[in-house]
Amino acid sequence: MQIENTSTWSMDKSIHPKIEPEIAFVIQRALRHPLTEAEVLAACEGVCAALEILDSRFRDFKYFSLPDVIADNSSSHHYI
Repeated sequence: MQIENTSTWSMDKSIHPKIEPEIAFVIQRALRHPLTEAEVLAACEGVCAALEILDSRFRDFKYFSLPDVIADNSSSHHYI
């Protein structure tokens, strides 16, 4: 995903944009495996509503299976 510090976002370069509501966890420091639930909660600075903007890198595609999409990370675009 691309992280931008802007107040606007344009769909001009999008191919097939879609949007999903999400819950965002704001983490105040890097986390390393293995983790306990308590360590994750201690690192959580806050929780907020977010929007994930999905898009494809492929024009005129017919079908991607779920494993194809996950393996290629082809649906990630932006988040707000």
